[in-house]
Amino acid sequence: MSSEERQKAGVAYHEAGHVVVALDLDGIVSQVRITRGREEWKGETHAELAKGDDATHAAYYAAGAIAQEKGVPDSAGLYTDQMDVNNLNRLADKQIGGVPLIGPFALPEDKKKRQAFLSKADQTAAAIVEHRWAQVEAVSKALLKSPHLVQDDITRLVGPMNEGQS
Repeated sequence: MSSEERQKAGVAYHEAGHVVVALDLDGIVSQVRITRGREEWKGETHAELAKGDDATHAAYYAAGAIAQEKGVPDSAGLYTDQMDVNNLNRLADKQIGGVPLIGPFALPEDKKKRQAFLSKADQTAAAIVEHRWAQVEAVSKALLKSPHLVQDDITRLVGPMNEGQS
C-alpha cells in the first residue's frame, strides 16, 4: 500500500470512528466525507450528539485517532485532527488563564484532573470502537469506495446501534 493509500485509509477509519461513537452515544450523523486536499487526505463528520455533556463530546473526539490506529496501525503521522486526546491536552496546556475551552466543551484547568478526564474519554471511545469494530470497518470501507456518505447510507451500513432504535 502506498503512503497516499495508507493516508486515505487512515482518514476513512478516523472518520468512521467518529461516526460509530457518535451513534453509539445516541447522536445523529447527517454526513461524513473524506476529500483529497492539495497535500493530504482530510475528513469531516457532521454529528449532533444527544448528550451535551463534556464527557460525551470528549469521547466522540477521541474516537477518530483510536479507530485510525486500529484500522491502519502506525498511521498517526499520516493524518490527525486537532481533537485527539493528546492534542487536546497540549492545546489546554497552552491556554493562558480561564477554563480551557476546546470545541464544544471545557476541560478541567487542573492538569491532573484534565488528564484523568481525557483518559476516561479515551477509554470510553476505545471500548466503543472495540465493541463496534464491524461497524467501523463497514463505514471506513464504504468511504474508500464513495468518499461522501449521508445519513441513509450510514444507517444502512451500521444498523440500529442501541436497544429501542429501529
